[in-house]
Amino acid sequence: MAVESAADLAGMFGEEDFAEAARYLPAGGGSVPCSVIRELPAPLIDTGAHVVRQAGSVWLVRVAEVPAPAKGARLQLGIGAAVAMPWHGSREILDVQLEEHGGFWRVTVK
Repeated sequence: MAVESAADLAGMFGEEDFAEAARYLPAGGGSVPCSVIRELPAPLIDTGAHVVRQAGSVWLVRVAEVPAPAKGARLQLGIGAAVAMPWHGSREILDVQLEEHGGFWRVTVK
């Protein structure tokens, strides 16, 4: 499915094949349920001398569910998953950027 608009991306959050249940864990405590989509593959970064893969994994999170994610907070990935995957667990947020379509955060975790 090609993502060409915010509506296309929003529709993917309702699909089990794309989205999975997670929790945003603010540094001050608490828990916010949310749906996330893993961005595959991790972006390549061309430094001029080398091409490297970005550290961590990148997840899309809806602004409507998590209005202000912060570096240092955590994403708990794999909530309710029938099969544990290597990326599941509590992951520290390294970077947060607003996704180009708007309405979604691009959250990098380690």
